[in-house]
Amino acid sequence: MNASKYTPLFHFLSSSRQDLIKLNFSEIERILGVSLPKSAYNYRAWWSNSGHRHSLAWRDAGYQVQQVNHKDETVFFRKSNDNISEKIPIAISAAQAQPGPIGSTGKSVDLLGYRFYFLQEIIPKSNGKGGITKDYPHERYINQNNLPLFDNGRDPFCRFSIDAGAWAGVYLWMIDADIIYIGETANLIKRFNMGYGLISPRNCFKGGQQTNCKMNRSALELFEQGKTIELYFYQTCDHKRVERELLSKIETPYNARR
Repeated sequence: MNASKYTPLFHFLSSSRQDLIKLNFSEIERILGVSLPKSAYNYRAWWSNSGHRHSLAWRDAGYQVQQVNHKDETVFFRKSNDNISEKIPIAISAAQAQPGPIGSTGKSVDLLGYRFYFLQEIIPKSNGKGGITKDYPHERYINQNNLPLFDNGRDPFCRFSIDAGAWAGVYLWMIDADIIYIGETANLIKRFNMGYGLISPRNCFKGGQQTNCKMNRSALELFEQGKTIELYFYQTCDHKRVERELLSKIETPYNARR
């Protein structure tokens, strides 16, 4: 891996012969010689096995994070049976003379024979003071049936929207050229602007669309870490099959394992 402040962790793991290693955050800081960022203490997404350059410290050493316990400030690294740093090749290129299937311009991603076109960055709504607008939709729900909240239903959410059409296809959430989430939809703008980006009060409770809540909360955590989320799209009416094919070969930090 390229030299970085996390290189000492790479060397520590590389020299270990253990299949499972448990480290306290403080032990990792002693190995690094520097403090971990606040996001490592506050956000599970910081420890994901893809989507972040610092994850190369354990991925290139042949390990992956199996479990993180923020209450105890511990993390478990498990040796991978295969080299998880050998990811599906992704080719990102500038737009060719031929525009994308939805007339997009800019970068494109070639993934398993499918070309995804860059649409835009996902940008949270600002509160006008340099921060992110926080939304608590569960407070607006008239809970006549006393439905229980999801675990994160009471947490703050953010708001965001995209400029797109009612296109059917498959989309990628990407950070630093790493895929963090793959999804399919029959209507892209509705999926984002009335789903992920604007959490319905009903979806905070059992029986609602928990995926919307999970991805909005994950996006908020990433935004607060200063991450930039890019949205790529492949237009197709065969979106369910294409998504299944991609998820059978590609592991992302936010898709549920199948």
